[in-house]
Amino acid sequence: MWIFTKTGFLSVIEAAPEHGEDLMVVRARVRSDLAKAFPGKRIFVKSERDYRFRAFVPRSEVKQYVWEAVDAIDYTNFKDAAAPNPASPRHRAYMQVWQAMADLQNHSAPGRPWGMAPAPRAKLTDDHVVDPWRRDSPLPIEERRAKRKPLRKRNKGKKLLTRGR
Repeated sequence: MWIFTKTGFLSVIEAAPEHGEDLMVVRARVRSDLAKAFPGKRIFVKSERDYRFRAFVPRSEVKQYVWEAVDAIDYTNFKDAAAPNPASPRHRAYMQVWQAMADLQNHSAPGRPWGMAPAPRAKLTDDHVVDPWRRDSPLPIEERRAKRKPLRKRNKGKKLLTRGR
């Protein structure tokens, strides 16, 4: 399970039986994310693994952490709450996750209803990320509108219908 919170990103899996009963492996790419989530837990460093930092945590403690993380939600936009500095590497990473999931939503859904436009691509620049759907985007309104392509579909009479912007 991937868990994104204001304090970091974690991946949680069940520990192999030889590590003990009812244990989870909580993994992180950034050591401080794991240390903030489970202070006092021993963090193992495995540089050859995809998640470098790991801790063995009882399932009950992981459940409590998730419960408290849900209780702590006090924002209306996760990316801005978790990484308020648009120039930060974390904000850039979260925007890339957002974009990948938007692409999945808009391109991979079989039988998607007509009218679903592909998600606009976020611009990744050297110093910040520009989300073209945000009202406070630094892109001019004309450029944001130009990114939205008109949707086309044919009706039963084979006449082309277009939604203009």
